[in-house]
Amino acid sequence: MTIPSFNTMEFMAFILILIRISIILAAVPIFGSRLIPTQIKIPMFMVMSLFLWTAIKVDVSYFPNSFIGFVPLILGEVFIGLALALLIRTIFAGVQLAGQYIGYQMGMAIANVIDPQTGTQVSILSEFSHVLVLFMFLAFNGHYLIIKGLVESFNLVSPGHLFPSSGVFDIVSGSAAKMFVIAVKIGAAPFAVLFFTKVSMGIIAKTVPQMNVLFVGMPLYIMIGLLVFGLSLTFFPPILGRVFSDLDLSILNLLQAM
Repeated sequence: MTIPSFNTMEFMAFILILIRISIILAAVPIFGSRLIPTQIKIPMFMVMSLFLWTAIKVDVSYFPNSFIGFVPLILGEVFIGLALALLIRTIFAGVQLAGQYIGYQMGMAIANVIDPQTGTQVSILSEFSHVLVLFMFLAFNGHYLIIKGLVESFNLVSPGHLFPSSGVFDIVSGSAAKMFVIAVKIGAAPFAVLFFTKVSMGIIAKTVPQMNVLFVGMPLYIMIGLLVFGLSLTFFPPILGRVFSDLDLSILNLLQAM
């Protein structure tokens, strides 16, 4: 591995590589977790950028000589990093959305916990689903998939050579739509059971007005919701396995559209 000669253009190439790597890794799970101290993240981003800077060939002949002309190149790297991170984050957001809605239907909307990954308040089932999908992401070697996609992005889209087509926005918007598809697939069984449970309690409230439906229904919703949610965990591996397999192809299609 040869170290390129250090000059202004090569330094600009290093800055572009660093920006793309920093945005992607800071936005994706595992690598961008708040549990990892900033004192570790920054050296990790710098070292990885240095390795790629010395390993890939960057055509600097089209780089501008002024800082003003360099700004669009920076914005291009920011766009690439955010687009790739969005493809990955939508999977986790879909699982969290399913857990959030199931918890809401069970009457546990107020029972929130702090998500250590983001530092925000989420429902208990949403956080449980998020932790579970993180473990599955590691089990399916998703962290290697992130590194692979990161390296492949420089092979397909060299720093400073972004020419996005209309297909990029179609892929990004499609990934956002997949978030709701994932949520429905994972939470379909609890959604349906809790819905019919509430319909049944409504019928009982009309036929037996002496019964305190609110007092009886709240623990019943929690018990049935947790039971069905626990049984539906068997659907997590096949559903998420297909999603993680399609993620590799989605990243490739996005990069090719750029």
